[in-house]
Amino acid sequence: MPEGTPTISVIIPFRCDYGADLAALFASVAQQVGVVWSAFEFILVNDGGAALDPHVLAPAPAVTIRQYTLTRSLGAGLARQFGMDLARGPYLMFMDADDVLESATAFARLLAATADTPDLVKAPFTAEVWRQGQLRDKQYPASDGQAVMGKLFRADFLAALGLRWHPQLRVYEDTYFVTLAHHFAQHVVRLSAPVYRWRANPVSTGRRGAHGFADQGDEWVRSQRYQLAFLRERDVDWWQHEFFRFLGTCYLHERVFVARDQAAMDAQLQLALHENCELWVPAVSPALIQQIAAYYRERRSYYHHVSLADFPQYLAKLEALRRRGTPVKLSEAKS
Repeated sequence: MPEGTPTISVIIPFRCDYGADLAALFASVAQQVGVVWSAFEFILVNDGGAALDPHVLAPAPAVTIRQYTLTRSLGAGLARQFGMDLARGPYLMFMDADDVLESATAFARLLAATADTPDLVKAPFTAEVWRQGQLRDKQYPASDGQAVMGKLFRADFLAALGLRWHPQLRVYEDTYFVTLAHHFAQHVVRLSAPVYRWRANPVSTGRRGAHGFADQGDEWVRSQRYQLAFLRERDVDWWQHEFFRFLGTCYLHERVFVARDQAAMDAQLQLALHENCELWVPAVSPALIQQIAAYYRERRSYYHHVSLADFPQYLAKLEALRRRGTPVKLSEAKS
């Protein structure tokens, strides 16, 4: 790398009044030990919000901080992409403005993990969750392949793959991005101790209400559709597997997280069936989907309570959606 080039670019999108939260984030950065600050740069992307009070950055150490403001809100995904396109480091880390580093050695361990040039570095992370009126810690393992927390992405790997934050996803955008990076990464380094704390901010997009945006079933299916399109365009071997995994877990998902608009969710499901119609084999597909649903019900704790008793009705719905005429594309633009 040219002299003065950072190793890790930390990209932080924000929009709401995150002054105190950003101060806490940079306080956790200032507590890091065993690192040289020239190895890092921070890119703050204001997603069309109010100007940031400069006092917020007072706790930050002597590290490069670049600030940019978008003229209108594009969502966290495109704000991250804006920062990605400006990043100088060969590795990218994404942090939310209301989160913090989990320990004083987080950056040192992440930096050391880049020595062998992996495509992806994955570490456990801690999520703060409310249970029975008390704030508790929930540990997510390094094997997590959906959340952006606690991960480094090699910029050249993403560029060669053509993976960018999807412009039409304002929620489930990290599920799309991280899942695909996880699928394609050839060289992955996993750390054993948490590096990141996902704080329980009740006004953040992912924490509003009981399950944040989990009741937006149509957006969950949309994210899955875009993942399948990415795999289909690259004609990878596991495209068919992911299509049937999606259909099996969709049954479980819509029973755990009841959609606020079931018709919109079904419309997205119909699009997914038509976009991947060549994979459907009438004599085999229904039984395979049920086997996959049963498999994931046993292996994911939040699906354990879901009954498969009405699975025949779900299969009948899939068949009805599949047999309908090719649907008119729903508007993919989200304001």
